[in-house]
Amino acid sequence: MSVTDQLLTLAAVIVGAIMSFAATSLNERQRSRREEAARWAGEKLDAYLETWLACNRSLVDAKNRVHQQMRAELGIPGKFLPRDLEQPYDPKLPAPADAESTASR
Repeated sequence: MSVTDQLLTLAAVIVGAIMSFAATSLNERQRSRREEAARWAGEKLDAYLETWLACNRSLVDAKNRVHQQMRAELGIPGKFLPRDLEQPYDPKLPAPADAESTASR
């Protein structure tokens, strides 16, 4: 084998090694990006859930405060649900919870 053949073989091996390294590096970079995107997707979902729960709690608290104010202004004792306000309040009638317990007797 001549020196030229040996240099060509060595050059082919070096080019092959560089191409193999480049392909492996690109594949590894894509895999790590996919894993990072999946991890961030899970974290974003958790953050969205926490935000939604906090907003929901705030809305429920605000609704409860409004209902308490309405009950106080209307002079309705106890904890009635808003649908109980559709009927006029009569202090002679038992509270809805008491009415259900006396109806089951």
